[in-house]
Amino acid sequence: MLEMNRRSKLKSLLVGTRTGDVLQTLRDGWDLIHTSKRHFEEAGNMANDILCRRLMLGIARPDTVFLDIGAHIGSITAGVLMRSPKTHIIAFEPIPEKAAQIRSRFPGIIVHTSAVGDHAGELTFYVSHGQSSCSSLDEHSASNGGEVEAITVQSLRLDDLDIDGPVDIIKIDVEGAEQGVVLGGQNLITHHRPIIFFESGGFDIPELGFSKDGLWHLFELLDYVVLLPTRLAHADEGMTLHVYLDSHLFPRRTNNYIAVPKERRQEMRDRANAFLGFDD
Repeated sequence: MLEMNRRSKLKSLLVGTRTGDVLQTLRDGWDLIHTSKRHFEEAGNMANDILCRRLMLGIARPDTVFLDIGAHIGSITAGVLMRSPKTHIIAFEPIPEKAAQIRSRFPGIIVHTSAVGDHAGELTFYVSHGQSSCSSLDEHSASNGGEVEAITVQSLRLDDLDIDGPVDIIKIDVEGAEQGVVLGGQNLITHHRPIIFFESGGFDIPELGFSKDGLWHLFELLDYVVLLPTRLAHADEGMTLHVYLDSHLFPRRTNNYIAVPKERRQEMRDRANAFLGFDD
């Protein structure tokens, strides 16, 4: 655990630096090669996850708003600002120490020390001290990262925020509580029609009413399609519920998905093609 904490601190120091960006790229390549050799059937999952991160950073546009929900140590925020300095970022991180670090590192952005969900108020949040990225509203999920501490955090709804500017991209990484974020932001999503990059793990949080199929149906209600990262730049009208649920089974197709408004499907195909350098 001590070695893990040292690595986490080093990664935090490198966030937002050119060195950190280069090291992340090298690590992505090494991890993909290593996985292809040792765990071949999981290589597709890793490739999708790497591509999702690159797409998220690469298609961010200036003078639009990027919501980083579950900002953790600010690596996505840093990557967006490095490539598109005029993108307006609003970050959300419930762990006070990490929110303070992001605020200190990136003084030009808005940082909310809070969770994001389907209602405003106080919540019990479980901090994983062994692997902070596993911290969650779900105690069982958080405990996968080691020793857990329960803290009380504030939660807010996206629909209650006064956001100045068009919201173009939302990134959600909240360890199983993605459905709550979308439920609390339906008006914002209906008005701005953002692209939503979200992580979806292999578990539900039934005590909070959150499930993988519930999230898919919510996107369907909002007139969105859900795509694998490798399909964003290509002709694909979205995953059916069966395919989406099947993609969570081992060996997983991906940990990360992209939800796109149906009316923006061609636009996002074109933006992904331009970023990736495809002719088609």
